[in-house]
This record gives sequence, structure tokens and C-alpha cells, in this order.
Amino acid sequence: MEREGYDRMEAYYKARESKLKEEIADLRNKAGEFGLCNDYLECKVVELEDALELKKRRLSDHIEMENRYGFRKMMLESRSNMLERKVVQLSINNAHNQCHLIEYMKYIEFQKDGADMISQAWVDTDIRQVKEFKEMQKFLPPESCKRPHKESFWVEPIKLNLKARPSEDYPEAPKTEQLEEALEYISRMHCTNVEL
Repeated sequence: MEREGYDRMEAYYKARESKLKEEIADLRNKAGEFGLCNDYLECKVVELEDALELKKRRLSDHIEMENRYGFRKMMLESRSNMLERKVVQLSINNAHNQCHLIEYMKYIEFQKDGADMISQAWVDTDIRQVKEFKEMQKFLPPESCKRPHKESFWVEPIKLNLKARPSEDYPEAPKTEQLEEALEYISRMHCTNVEL
């Protein structure tokens, strides 16, 4: 009986031992698989961290590029606004310059007409004086008669006075920078040697 109990106990322990060995082998297999799975998961984690770092770098580059483009866009808009203001100012100056130019063209035409009339009056007077001189020579004795001859003369230049004859409809346009430069240039052209 005792032997029978011992055999039963031995059989039970052997069965238990084989069962535990199977469980240990199974657990070792599972541990090996878990180790492989753990290595795989660690590899995936590293890949995902690398991908995340790359995405962060790309996002940072993109934000930096956006900032650069934003700054460049702001600078271009500022320059565009400045150029628009300049174009408006130039168009206003152009209108004022045109008014002044028309007025000065009228003035120059007036001066030219005046010079032409004075020149013609001088020629007419000269012809009349030569005729009178010849008629007067008829009453003189022949030895005291003189022939009329041409004489050269020099007229002193006058200063150009652009305000000499403003027309009644002269516009109240402000003088522009370009007009001031043109007037200064003209005044230098009409300076006498003493003034230079």
C-alpha cells in the first residue's frame, strides 16, 4: 500500500514535472517570440521617432520659409505702396508742369513776336533813314556828299524775365522741383559775362 502510494506520488510528480517542463518550454518559446516582437517594436519606435524628427524639421523649414516669404511679401507691398504714391505725385507734377510749359510757350511766342516786330520796325526805319539821307545829299555840294554804308552794332543782352507778361488765365499751379531746375538752367543760359 505504501509502495502503491509512493508510485502514485511518483507518477503524479513525473506528470507534474513533464507538464511544468512543457510549460517552461512553451514560456521560453513565448519569451523568444516576445523578444523578437519587442525588438521589432523597438525598431518600429525608432523608425517612427526618425520620421517624427524629419517631419518636425520639415515643418520648421516650412515655417521659416513662410516667414521669409511673409517678410518679402511685406517688403514688396511696402515698395508697391511707395511707388503708387510716387506715381500719383508724378502725375500731379506732370499736370502742373504742363500748365507751366503751356504758359511759358505762350510767353516765348509773345517775346518772339515782339522781337520780330522790333526787328522789322528797325529795318523799316533804316530804309526810311537811308532814303532821307540820300534826299538830303542832293542839296549838298558833290565834294561833301557821303555814301551811306553799313555799320555793325552790338545789342546788350537782356535778362530773361518770365514774369514780364503773365496771361490773365495763368493757372495757380504750384511750382514743381522740375520747373525750378528748368528755370535755374534757363537763368544760367541768359546770364551776362559779368554775372558769370
